[in-house]
Amino acid sequence: MSVPGWHAMTIVSRSHHELTGTADLISIPEAARRVGLHADTLYRLCRTGQFSPALQIGSRWRVSVPRLERYLHGEMPRSADESGQSQYH
Repeated sequence: MSVPGWHAMTIVSRSHHELTGTADLISIPEAARRVGLHADTLYRLCRTGQFSPALQIGSRWRVSVPRLERYLHGEMPRSADESGQSQYH
């Protein structure tokens, strides 16, 4: 049904990921693929504070892409202990 004088409009909102083709946060399985480890190994490193690019959001782990790139290039500590950060927040 259309109303005279009214035109339908569709509003599309695109996320940063859709516009740039990159995501700021990636999953542990995706990070494990990039690092060359099994996802279970990377989850263990996250739980023990030995993988500093990882962030725990609620009960889920995500990896910051910029931090991962710095980590892979040796520009950041390998573990929370080396950075002076507490493992427990």
